[in-house]
Amino acid sequence: MKSETFTPPKQEHVTQFGITYDSSVHGFEGYVQSGYPNFIYPQNKNFQDAMKSLGVAQSQDQAGSALGAFWSPNSIDPRNMTRSYARSAYYDNFVTRENLHVYTSRHVTKLITEEDGEEREEGIKICGVEYVKPGDATKYVAKAEKEVIVSAGTVHTPQILQLSGIGQKSLLEKLGIPLLVELPGVGQNFQDHPVVTMSLKLENVEHSVIDLGMNATWDAESKELFYSSREGPWTAGSPNSVAFLPLSTYTNQTERLLGAYTIQEPGQYLRSDSEPAVTAGFQEQRQILLNRLAGTNTAAMEFIWLSGANRRFQMPFSISVTHPFSRGFIEINSTDPLVPPIVDLRTGSNPVDLDLFTEAFRFNRRLIQTPAIQELIPTELAPGPQLQADEELRGFSKAGVSTGFHPCGTSAMQPREIGGVVDHNLLVYGTKNLRIVDASIIPLIPGSHLSSTVYAIGEKVKILFFLSSFRYF
Repeated sequence: MKSETFTPPKQEHVTQFGITYDSSVHGFEGYVQSGYPNFIYPQNKNFQDAMKSLGVAQSQDQAGSALGAFWSPNSIDPRNMTRSYARSAYYDNFVTRENLHVYTSRHVTKLITEEDGEEREEGIKICGVEYVKPGDATKYVAKAEKEVIVSAGTVHTPQILQLSGIGQKSLLEKLGIPLLVELPGVGQNFQDHPVVTMSLKLENVEHSVIDLGMNATWDAESKELFYSSREGPWTAGSPNSVAFLPLSTYTNQTERLLGAYTIQEPGQYLRSDSEPAVTAGFQEQRQILLNRLAGTNTAAMEFIWLSGANRRFQMPFSISVTHPFSRGFIEINSTDPLVPPIVDLRTGSNPVDLDLFTEAFRFNRRLIQTPAIQELIPTELAPGPQLQADEELRGFSKAGVSTGFHPCGTSAMQPREIGGVVDHNLLVYGTKNLRIVDASIIPLIPGSHLSSTVYAIGEKVKILFFLSSFRYF
């Protein structure tokens, strides 16, 4: 990956845990550091061994296809065992450039267009960005000579577009906002990876990540070790022992589940007031998902071993639907840009998404019974062995589902006539010079975490902007 500098795992971890990797699919000259922590909780290997005992292959490396059980690299800087992210990877490397000016604590109120502001065949030109400062009612304008790039994220990018008159006609008319570009897909198609957790207690585990918050002595020892040598539990951040499994791997109900999706009317579980273009876009997406999920090369569920349990504390063992059919929305309900928009994921609005969780719980219970997990002496605390029926497990999922923190899709890159907001060059339809560069452009949520994809979007627009810059001279 172009944005990445990959550091292989320590040899002792390769030997102890069987971590594998393929150097040919990694980058070694990018700004974002990726690799493995200097400390791995031993019980992570039990999870990998348990998956293997159920016939789940351990992937050598994801190589663009997250399938099987594997040890996932983290965004971690091996030089100091700290998080590697956009600030440290990109901003800190370019902050001294004379042509880069960063204004913090500013709130964008709307985009500024040409004086007539009417959509024409070649598109509206965005001339600048209006913004305010905290505690200052004055409206300031940053003028643009060439292009304007919006990178406000899945929630606030559609908010800015809607406040500027770009979006669903009926919504803007209701709020009295002049319509500049009618794009009914703005703020629609909201997706995330829904997560539900089992809770386990593991009697045969001495230390876990939860101990760092509950055992002051061990936490102090770990802190001292981290600052003296960058070793120990403080180097272990996000979970990296995971599995991404196709439907046919974790359940024998594939035909029934996909059949339940298939017989649904295209807009049956969308918002009742969805525009025809939005419904048409979902219909296209649904067919793609049905075709992919019927095979063995697309994961339907992620299983995340969080290393949190021991004999004193319970551990969340998370499961996450990788390709949900539920769709939410982002909409402004005020012309005041400081009022947060309505954010509604509508998680589980398509009931079959919850059925996927039910089957994942049953798989987890088989996993818990394997010798590798039994070695840890597990006890299921939630949902609890008393919940067995489909309806009981579905109810548990519906009550406890939460976000996977991977929001995307609200300014989708797809054809305008089926609810798209940007084209393949990330240009907003109906504009000449407005691009969107964030996760909101992703039309279908990937069956993986989003950070690599978002960095790739940033790298893509860098090339696109360079190529298009010639037309301004």
